[in-house]
Amino acid sequence: MARLVFLFLFLAILLSSWALGQTEQRTEPAADSMVFPGERRFKNVKMLTFEGQNVRAYFSLDESRLILQSTSGRYQCNQIFTMNVDGSDLKLVSTEKGKAICPYFFPDGKKIIYASTHGADPACPPKPDFSNVWQVNSSFDLYVANADGTDAKPFLPSPGYDAEAAISPKGDRLVFTSQRNGDLDLYTVNLDGHDLQQLTTDLGYEGGASFSWDGSQIVYYSYHPTTPEATKRYRNLLSEGLIESVGFQIMVMNADGSNKRQITRNGFTNFAPFYHPDNKRIIFCSNIGDTDPRHPDFNLWMISDDGSGLEQITFFNQFDGSPMFTRDGKKLVLVSSRFNRRLRDTNIFVADWVEANLYGKAAEVNSPGSPNDQPAAGGSVERGKRVFQTQCSLCHKISEESSVGPGLKGILRGPSFPTTSEAAKYLKLVLQGLPGMPKIPLAEDEMNDLLAYLRTL
Repeated sequence: MARLVFLFLFLAILLSSWALGQTEQRTEPAADSMVFPGERRFKNVKMLTFEGQNVRAYFSLDESRLILQSTSGRYQCNQIFTMNVDGSDLKLVSTEKGKAICPYFFPDGKKIIYASTHGADPACPPKPDFSNVWQVNSSFDLYVANADGTDAKPFLPSPGYDAEAAISPKGDRLVFTSQRNGDLDLYTVNLDGHDLQQLTTDLGYEGGASFSWDGSQIVYYSYHPTTPEATKRYRNLLSEGLIESVGFQIMVMNADGSNKRQITRNGFTNFAPFYHPDNKRIIFCSNIGDTDPRHPDFNLWMISDDGSGLEQITFFNQFDGSPMFTRDGKKLVLVSSRFNRRLRDTNIFVADWVEANLYGKAAEVNSPGSPNDQPAAGGSVERGKRVFQTQCSLCHKISEESSVGPGLKGILRGPSFPTTSEAAKYLKLVLQGLPGMPKIPLAEDEMNDLLAYLRTL
């Protein structure tokens, strides 16, 4: 009898412990396993593709479908696919011949445009002999097809490279890169092929162009050789249908080609820019701060179109790129090598976009906040060190100047660094984005921890 009572009590304790665990499991939210530390702009990241090299994914204007280029399945070089925004219903919409790149939906969603080499040769183009070059083969031409891929027809065919088309959200014009006048320049044209206008003329490459959401601006990236040696190298590579994929800088101009201005000036490689729906900020891919050419580290960054307020968005140590926002700015599609199954695979992800200020509250990024919105005293030195290593050490070393920013020890030990309650206000000002400084959105406890660590230097 005693043995039965003991067994009953044991089972009761076991079952109550299990029930408590189930209750705790239901009430505690699961961590977003696809968000890396520091990625405070992302929530609910979803992986949509799972094999191959999937890049350049763009929403249809009604945001019900995505169009992308991919080597998934049996394809040895890129073809064009469409799918639902949840990754379902993947469909091939290019010809299966040649290499197809740079797709985009027409505004009504009934037609698509992309570039392909299939008109010149049904086989895949030969791959370059070295890794830091991109193909700009003269066999690339633009094609317009129905959204299901049928009835593909050449669009403005000409000798030389034609590709990288994007359509204005206003639905009136498209921009593309063309070699029709001998160099790689940007052109715009009506969607029916009329009123072709050349927007750039400087020697060098201009590509990856897209319109702001109000259609008034065009953002793109460029490389312009500045020495006789660089000019010779550029021309030689171009004659082989190649460009060197280094040193690109982000540029903006009016939609008619006027008022060109350079946005980034960092000495790194910046590309794949896209406007935020506020028509002021630009998200782009860059290897800012990367020092190992053998293992390139490309992340997403954001910057205002006046060149201020640089902010790092992703913190994965391989590749994040090809970003595009939804019209309301609440979601972002991107390409990443995170969680890939094979080396060099890249996949499509969709994330909820968080508009947060430095303290993690839902707010406009550029809002100044209240003067009383300061972190409380105290903080963990050890946690602050981790914040510094993940958020600050990209641009700053402790005792010496880096290629991006000054050393901190002299500044932080000097009389200009406050040690009173003014420290919070000072640090907030710096992290909100002084000229040339990235905006770093930190929660209140992270601010406290960072202050505690900085005072030990």
